[in-house]
Amino acid sequence: GEMSEVLSKAVGFLKLFQEEVTATRKMVAPLADSGVLTMQRIGLTRADGTSQSFDGFRAVDREKLIALDDATLAAWVRSGLMALVDAHVASLGNFNALAERQNPSEATRHYIDSSSYPSSQH
Repeated sequence: GEMSEVLSKAVGFLKLFQEEVTATRKMVAPLADSGVLTMQRIGLTRADGTSQSFDGFRAVDREKLIALDDATLAAWVRSGLMALVDAHVASLGNFNALAERQNPSEATRHYIDSSSYPSSQH
């Protein structure tokens, strides 16, 4: 039989979603392949001393990025990948604002830590 309209829309959405996942993986592959994209942990420490951490996401390791050779960096600039890296790094700075919005009466600070993950993971 034929798919209902709702099922057809759901299948269309899932196909588009999978295409986007594939495109994203292809776009960030150079970051992962070069070791620049590493597993990270973000920690939030509140003014009262309590803390919370979020583990297991990938982020650009700035030290590894800076250590790349000039040819790789130039290729990334020309391909537009560096613009993506810049946006990503800027977005990491939003964690303080996000924490403050969640609890505006308390000062918070955050840190990003990749040292607890093996360097071979990316």
